[in-house]
Amino acid sequence: MKPGETMSGDEMVRLCKEHSMWTWAKGDDVNPLPVVRAEGIWLYGPNGERWMDFNSQLMSVNIGHGHPRVIDAIKRQLDTLIYTYPGTATPVRARVSKKLADLLPAHINTVFFTLGGAEANEN
Repeated sequence: MKPGETMSGDEMVRLCKEHSMWTWAKGDDVNPLPVVRAEGIWLYGPNGERWMDFNSQLMSVNIGHGHPRVIDAIKRQLDTLIYTYPGTATPVRARVSKKLADLLPAHINTVFFTLGGAEANEN
């Protein structure tokens, strides 16, 4: 299958179950929801099904899927600098660090950027 080609929900679930692992279940004990796109609070299935996303747990989902301001910010950053190794200082890192320090109590003026809670606690 080539990028952009349509895929049935059954095929999507089958391929995902055959070739990927899940952090929230073991082995074949999964029944993932086939989702092809999302907008606002809605998730959409391959046959036009629509589900309200009450999960809102990761990334920018708490402001809705596909928020135009978030998409514009991502596009601007992609045109500038997609990724650099952790030992670099960048304008985004500098601005976000300062903004967070300003929001925190005065005795907390440094932050540690991680990818998740386990990394934050264990490092």
